[in-house]
Amino acid sequence: MVRAMLSFVFVMSLWSNAAAAMLCARKATGGRPQGNVTIRETCRSKEVQLDPVALGLQGPAVYDAAGKKVGDITEFQGGTLFIFFRLNQFSFPLEVNQNGTFYALSGAGNNFLYFESTDCTGTPLVRAQNPNTFAPSSSISPPGQTLYTADPQITPQLIGVRSMINRDPPCVTLQHLENSYHVPAIALGDLSRLFAPPFHVR
Repeated sequence: MVRAMLSFVFVMSLWSNAAAAMLCARKATGGRPQGNVTIRETCRSKEVQLDPVALGLQGPAVYDAAGKKVGDITEFQGGTLFIFFRLNQFSFPLEVNQNGTFYALSGAGNNFLYFESTDCTGTPLVRAQNPNTFAPSSSISPPGQTLYTADPQITPQLIGVRSMINRDPPCVTLQHLENSYHVPAIALGDLSRLFAPPFHVR
């Protein structure tokens, strides 16, 4: 029960903070840990860093055909795998299947890319993140399976959008101007180029 609760807290902390997190405990005589476990960006001088794997907090993960780790499994439901994925300084919950197809689980409520133009050209936008969710705004869209997320340096603004695109072309032109809070999106990389299917669990 304690391990399950620590695992949940550890994963939630990573989702809400893109910086690397550590499990820390007070250092006893001989350097062995004792007392309560705390999550910090850096352990204090009188603390020792704990290994999540040694504590049994790291479960099975998804790997690609070359043995490269894709992400830790957070949930398995009805044949669908959900993983915790990190790229650069960003962290995302994603859905993935065996053939290497990824799906964004955006904290904005949908995973579309939006545009102010009518033909999906210009600066891509994502909906502003729901403040009640840990998951960041994200989209997996062309070219390939490019992962987009909201530019963290820009504050959400009320922007009228006229077209949108998701995983598969063609571009969809909206019948009416849609005004809502959006943020310019940055492309982090094409996931289909980073990982080679088929995927497996171990």
